[in-house]
Amino acid sequence: MASRVIDLDAARREAEGEADPIKVILMRKEWELPAELPAAVLDPLFDGELDDLIALLVDLLGEGDGNGVNKDDVDFSALVRRIAAKPQLVSTTLRALRSCYEQLLGPEQWQRWNEARPGLKSYLLLGKTAVAEYGVSLGEALGLSSSSGDGGKTSKPTSPAATSTRGGSGSRRGTRS
Repeated sequence: MASRVIDLDAARREAEGEADPIKVILMRKEWELPAELPAAVLDPLFDGELDDLIALLVDLLGEGDGNGVNKDDVDFSALVRRIAAKPQLVSTTLRALRSCYEQLLGPEQWQRWNEARPGLKSYLLLGKTAVAEYGVSLGEALGLSSSSGDGGKTSKPTSPAATSTRGGSGSRRGTRS
């Protein structure tokens, strides 16, 4: 009896085309992000230490019931106030975010990044660039977005016209034990 083969690489190549690494120029240096968002990048967000932060986000963004919370409707100052009320959550969140960046850049680039002594603005720019390029929003990463909608109009196109899209890896929320 012949065994069946499911070639996930072929399916991915067909869906995305051969994806090249993403080049980012920041702080007059070139950084290279992987063509596909590694699942391990999100691990620090789901290791249990940020459960309080995730609870705050769910409270502010909703339960992912498909109602599609508009980012303009989210009171981020309320989130900052709630995080600031729990000092241990601030340091835990910052450690987790730094671990995410370390996973994204890889060991050699992470060392170069730290040697460059980036400011907060550089971290934010790199984060915004990665989110835009990979197409993964914070709500999706936290499992707050509904994958099956009501067929209503989306707030923005899900992929640019006539260009390839880079697929991000899905949320680890559903696989967490």
